[in-house]
Amino acid sequence: MNQKLTFFSRAFLAGIMIGIGDVINAMCENRVVGALLFGLGLLCILHNGFYLYTGKIGIVWIAPDKKKEILNLFVGIICNIIGVMLVVKLYMIANTDFAEKMAKTAQTLSSQSAASCFLGAIFCGMLMTVATVSCRRENMVAETVITLFCVMVFILAGFKHCIANASMLLFLDCNYVNYLAMIAGNTVGSLCYGYLFGRARENG
Repeated sequence: MNQKLTFFSRAFLAGIMIGIGDVINAMCENRVVGALLFGLGLLCILHNGFYLYTGKIGIVWIAPDKKKEILNLFVGIICNIIGVMLVVKLYMIANTDFAEKMAKTAQTLSSQSAASCFLGAIFCGMLMTVATVSCRRENMVAETVITLFCVMVFILAGFKHCIANASMLLFLDCNYVNYLAMIAGNTVGSLCYGYLFGRARENG
């Protein structure tokens, strides 16, 4: 029971941190600064051992028990989404300006094509796996820089992150097909990069 609670809390806390990243990114007037500060969320996740779907799916290849890890991924993404939605919803209640910005973002995401969401999410998935496999606690400075740059690139490029964009599910006019396309794109990008990275390491 304690292990299950620990897993749920780690996945939920990951969602909380991404939700906080959503808040600062939306409220910051400067896009570059907002993207940089969003990176705090991923840094906290990686260095505290929280469970983020987009950070774990790419390394499922090396999991000792793949069936168990696949189940963890399914449960983990649900906990991630709940954590993000909780933070965003609470702050939307507290700040009307933030609520308007999130509504506009959700509308923009819903109006795009599913193909655009899928392709953009592939690159985001790759970057999240780069950040994850780079975080080995060997060189904290280099790992922090890589993580922050990966986050800034996916935000400034407009790549789609299925957990960061989970707040769109709070709106009634949400395009669920687009959201599922983001999950699929993140999954494909992460799995492909993780597989190629593992093969490259095996071959020296």
